[in-house]
Amino acid sequence: MALFLPPASLVERVSLAHERAFPPDFLETHDAGGPGFSVTAVCSGPEVSRPDRKLIQIYVNRRRIFEYSLLQAVEYGYDGYLPGGLKPIAFVFIDIDPALVDFNIHPAKREARFRNLPLLHGAVVALIKSFLQKHPLAERLASEGPAAPAGGSATEAGLFSGIASPTGHHDIIDTITRLKIREGASPSVTPAAAPDADVLRYLGQLWNVYLAGLLGGELILVDQHAAHERLLFDDLAGRPLEVEQLAIPIAFELEDEEIETLEGNRSELEKLGFKIDSPGGRAYELAALPAALAPLPEQVLIDFLKGERADAGELRRRVLA
Repeated sequence: MALFLPPASLVERVSLAHERAFPPDFLETHDAGGPGFSVTAVCSGPEVSRPDRKLIQIYVNRRRIFEYSLLQAVEYGYDGYLPGGLKPIAFVFIDIDPALVDFNIHPAKREARFRNLPLLHGAVVALIKSFLQKHPLAERLASEGPAAPAGGSATEAGLFSGIASPTGHHDIIDTITRLKIREGASPSVTPAAAPDADVLRYLGQLWNVYLAGLLGGELILVDQHAAHERLLFDDLAGRPLEVEQLAIPIAFELEDEEIETLEGNRSELEKLGFKIDSPGGRAYELAALPAALAPLPEQVLIDFLKGERADAGELRRRVLA
């Protein structure tokens, strides 16, 4: 399909090229860089999202590629800003010294091998997080804080009339009460004004999607899908991970920077159940891994192993997630 588009800014070009799937006002451009490369991200704020990754796209030297680690970097950047399961709109344009990238590993040149992938990954994550931290919506939520209820029981009854009865959600409610919704957050009212400030009072279900409740002086709306994910996460976190030995090890090769990253993470990865052998040179083999990860495609596992350096807690969190 050929597109004939008028001269436009990068944001307008992205919007036009995608059949006006979103107005240009939803997108912003942000720039960053590093040794031998620059990154421009055209992305949406946390108020815009999609159910799939179709509009997370990576371009390197004006060529679109499929690089899981960089797609992952975009999602890491939005971590904590979007509800569970939703994806952002983000177009990442990387201009890089040709000596640092090889497009000749795929017949259609849709994949690439980078000499500095950890640096690129980190730059993309940092760029998006920096943008989101300064986004008006994030700033407004941070400055306004929790809102107090407008009235007593009559107001509550009018607000929640017609919502579903509180049935079948006890596990989620118990978990939310224990976590107090936001880790480390405390209610905005005093114990004298609200003696049950630490107890979540369940009001009902909205549109078969959200659970509604009151916690101290706060009205709480919980995405059931995200809450269920948290329950599964906590269940995994509370017990040792089962390890599966692979009948045929997964063989892969790494660049110098990727070797440094993997070796830096290696002891913690092995504690999590990964068994990584080094036949020699740049060659590696994955011989065992946490059983829950065994169904994942080989390339996803390899990209995870060579992703970026992280401490023990962060590596465990990523595996569990």
